[in-house]
Amino acid sequence: MSGENLNSALNPSLLFREAAEAHQQGLLEQAEKAYRKVLTLQPTHAQALNNLAVLLESWGRFEEALPLMVKAQTLRPEDAEPLNNLGSLYLRMGRIKESADALTRALTLRPHYTEALHNLGALMERMGRFDLALDAYRQALALTPQDAELYNNIGSLLLKMQQTALAVSSFQEAVQLNPSLLPAWSNLGITLGKLKQHAAAVEANRVAVQLAPRAPAFHLLLGEALFAADRLEEAIAVFQETLALLPKNPVDAESRDLAKETHHNLGVTLLELGQFEAGMRSLRRALGFDAEYQPAQLALALALLATGRFTEGWERFEYRITTPGPDGKARVFPQPIWKGEPLAGRTLLVATEQGFGDMLQLARFMPMLAARGGRVVLEVPIGLLTLLHDLPGTVQVVAYGTPLPEFDLWIPALSLLRVLGIEDRDLPAAGGYITAPAPLEPPLPREGVKALIGLCWQGNTDHARDQYRSIPFASLEPLLALPGLRFVSLQVGPGSEAPGNHPWAESMLRPALPDFAATARVVAQLDLVITPDTSPAHLAGAMGRPVWTLLSYVPDWRWRLSGESTPWYASMRLFRQAQRNDWPELVQRVVAALQERFP
Repeated sequence: MSGENLNSALNPSLLFREAAEAHQQGLLEQAEKAYRKVLTLQPTHAQALNNLAVLLESWGRFEEALPLMVKAQTLRPEDAEPLNNLGSLYLRMGRIKESADALTRALTLRPHYTEALHNLGALMERMGRFDLALDAYRQALALTPQDAELYNNIGSLLLKMQQTALAVSSFQEAVQLNPSLLPAWSNLGITLGKLKQHAAAVEANRVAVQLAPRAPAFHLLLGEALFAADRLEEAIAVFQETLALLPKNPVDAESRDLAKETHHNLGVTLLELGQFEAGMRSLRRALGFDAEYQPAQLALALALLATGRFTEGWERFEYRITTPGPDGKARVFPQPIWKGEPLAGRTLLVATEQGFGDMLQLARFMPMLAARGGRVVLEVPIGLLTLLHDLPGTVQVVAYGTPLPEFDLWIPALSLLRVLGIEDRDLPAAGGYITAPAPLEPPLPREGVKALIGLCWQGNTDHARDQYRSIPFASLEPLLALPGLRFVSLQVGPGSEAPGNHPWAESMLRPALPDFAATARVVAQLDLVITPDTSPAHLAGAMGRPVWTLLSYVPDWRWRLSGESTPWYASMRLFRQAQRNDWPELVQRVVAALQERFP
């Protein structure tokens, strides 16, 4: 060994400089060896202790890092840096109290220490103290206003605080300051999607893919953004690219999860294009990675039901019962779930779920249950209480959210279809099982018109497929312009303001509809109801009143995939989109049908 190399090997200062340079250049194993040599020669070299601890922390070797960091801090008690690093390490180890103590001491020594403020913000965020976290991040930002990562962290925090628009602004600042900051682009895309700014979300996710072209997770997010933007063919191509980036038979948990989610998303997209067999194959592949993956189980269940494969469809549909109910919680009762055995004098609770239309559709089965020798308690959304309180049979109807009477057994409402072995060719009561509580007073005016027609156009905006099933109000103009017909709005809630100042809106009747009993009184006086797949369709069908239901290209499972009639409701006629999203063509067919029916 030359004298120079020997001097370097025995000189802690020179060794430390070499270690720090290797660390900075990303030569981490070389840096670790050099730091350890320094500490062999000089065990109290505080900076080497500190740097080695930071390096080990970056590898997740927290238990090895901790004694080194503690020793570094003990050797330099008045230095804020090891205290800050110790606070960061404690935070990653989940030792919240020690982290808070170390970071507080660091900031006492150096009040304007940006990194410590940043770590304090992360600590407060971890503790759920979002207000204090935001304050710490903003203090750090005031000291380093060009810190793109801080803007990204603030955006993530604002998103947790449900301040979505402000989060977008923060992510936009981050990517302006650092156009290569991948997490900020990804977060921006996700957040724009939450605001339904789908075109902008696609572009942000596309930048993330360009920055990480071999990372399947960002391709998956781009595919999801394209799906939300209704660019389905593009979404399929991106999902296929995602799968091509993953191992064919992934073993590690992350790759398996990505494959599972991608196959699920691909399957759902294919279903939305009407490619049911291909879509179901993809969903089954997703379940090959995780048989309990609820989104894929439910998507497959609905596809099976839509194609008439009821036995398997109902079984898989049971996965929905772990889905939160109207209050955000899954329904659980201590009483046993009913499995179809004779009731033998016991009381059965049929627990509400899904939407108003589902409960109207299922009300037909209550007399069948009561005939099994027990008492039935039907729980419904409060808007249905008055309408359904006189159902025939030994049925007590109660409103969701009110105290329940005593019961012995229970069943989620839609599980009745599985337990009773229902297929749509053997349905009881295809109409007329619901009646209006009392006649509408005063009656709707009929003078000078051929027919009174109820009209609805907008479903519940929280419905997963509402963008497909609801009809833009402007698309109905050819229908509304027909002479001799008077339209009656059955629209409640979102969409009810849509008519605005349209010239034909003045002639539209708009009765007060505080609940479904009031709506039923109106429907009883109508000659026809025209609606997309919403609760008024079920109400009119259940009352046996004429109803035309306008369906999207891929409709809900209960309407199947073809035909103008449905066994669910004898008085219902189905109008189906010929092409995806083509409401104008469908409306023209409705116009022709109206002219034929009311010449």
